[in-house]
Amino acid sequence: MAKEHNREEFVASLVRSKECISVEPGRWVIEIIKQRRSLVYLRSKLGSIDQNDVYLATYDILMRRVEMWLLRHNVQFGEHPHATLKKIVHRLNVDDTNIGIDELVSIRHSTKKNFFGVPPGALEALQRITAAFELETSS
Repeated sequence: MAKEHNREEFVASLVRSKECISVEPGRWVIEIIKQRRSLVYLRSKLGSIDQNDVYLATYDILMRRVEMWLLRHNVQFGEHPHATLKKIVHRLNVDDTNIGIDELVSIRHSTKKNFFGVPPGALEALQRITAAFELETSS
């Protein structure tokens, strides 16, 4: 119970700092349905032979999962979703990787702009963070 109260207070602090914005009552259900549809599409990309596509899809899956968690608290990402993602991952303590979420976000931006490919271990680190986030927030 205390853990959930701390999460509620954390989410409220994200709204106060404008890192997240409130969702109209009842609207969160519609938004979660949209996110679930996106997840189906993104999961279909995980079978790609292109490592960059798989990394970007995995990163987007994490973003959708975090957004769905936020929506269950009647909020969604604000103007800087990647910065907010980093804050949430750090706060929930689901990053036990050697690379770290800060670097994984940077890799995502560089990969999306085709600056370079995904470095060794980055995809696995992102997958571990995603799995840890899902486990931590499923309770």
